[in-house]
Amino acid sequence: MRPEGRLTSLIGASVLVWGFGSIGTTLAPLLEAVGATVTGVARSAGTRAGYRVVTEADIEAELGRTDVLVMILPTAPDTTKALNARRLAALPPTSWVVNVGRGSTVDEDALLAALREGRIAGAALDVTAAEPLPADSPLWDAPNLIITPHVAGGRPLGAGELTSRNLRKLLAGEPLDNAVAR
Repeated sequence: MRPEGRLTSLIGASVLVWGFGSIGTTLAPLLEAVGATVTGVARSAGTRAGYRVVTEADIEAELGRTDVLVMILPTAPDTTKALNARRLAALPPTSWVVNVGRGSTVDEDALLAALREGRIAGAALDVTAAEPLPADSPLWDAPNLIITPHVAGGRPLGAGELTSRNLRKLLAGEPLDNAVAR
């Protein structure tokens, strides 16, 4: 049983994977293995790889019951700022947004406002509209925001180890490897 008003585990969580192509259908069983219920969002509704899939036309109803929104959208004219203020407002205040697709798909100003106002619990961005994220970006100081350096795809080789090593160094107050001056 999760604490009231907090997402502390994927066990029993409702995960909406927006961009249910080959990466989404590969991710879904992993999420399910740790106890999540997965729904996909794609261009056509139905069942894909054994998971219920809805279209973008139905996304706002799905967002209202989503604990974790995982975005794996490509850059395209119809995906620019697809996660906008209206859709962020449809998420429960306990929800998390994870973007491992493309930074252009999130309205970063709307996300920043949702985080600052506590309208969502948090976000994790592996991608941002500008990469590397500029030193003066307000995202650096956003509450409950985790930023990783575009490593979710497992490339370049060793990126996961670099991130882990740098996290240990950060916590120990040591200089980071491959740091970019801000």
